[in-house]
Amino acid sequence: MLQPDLLATGSLEADAMVWKIPAKGLEKDMTEPAYKLRTNGKISCLRFSPYVSNLLAACSTGFDGSHIRLWDVEAEKAGWINKDWHGDQIMSVDFCETSQLIATASKVLLSAGY
Repeated sequence: MLQPDLLATGSLEADAMVWKIPAKGLEKDMTEPAYKLRTNGKISCLRFSPYVSNLLAACSTGFDGSHIRLWDVEAEKAGWINKDWHGDQIMSVDFCETSQLIATASKVLLSAGY
């Protein structure tokens, strides 16, 4: 794992939040994330690339369909967005070894993309 101090969480309010966990561990409740990344709808899955630092895949579903965003976390910028690749909520996402391909799965479709 490239960034063992980062934890990504998703919300129904369309935010992917990235938290920095202190090296000593949690000593008190954390109330503010280090990064807040806006998507199009409720977050269904998140995955950090195990091969590229600060690369986060965020899958979300909103009124305009399912989206996959690849985020540069530190820049808080989505470098690639795919809209409605699946006709349904995306349930899983993973990176291939080169991080040039991602694989996703929904209830109705298993897909590999770029």
